[in-house]
Amino acid sequence: MLHDNLYGGPRNGDKDDKAHPPIHPVKVAGEKDFESPMELKIYDLICRHFLASLSKDAIGNKTSIEISVGEELFSTAGLNIDK
Repeated sequence: MLHDNLYGGPRNGDKDDKAHPPIHPVKVAGEKDFESPMELKIYDLICRHFLASLSKDAIGNKTSIEISVGEELFSTAGLNIDK
């Protein structure tokens, strides 16, 4: 996945709230490295957030359809993420 150039450097926002740096993963860990399922969920959340902060913006297409049959109106929508 890294060779597809989906990641860049972290983005700097327009404002600085003077908060501490964000929490980020420092090593690879697996299920056996945690004492409880909740710890694993927290680690997973931190890793996903970290990777998202380095990822390029997603590109997607939204499709909406409305159909009228008699006096009944039917609608649906879908989102397709390209990258």
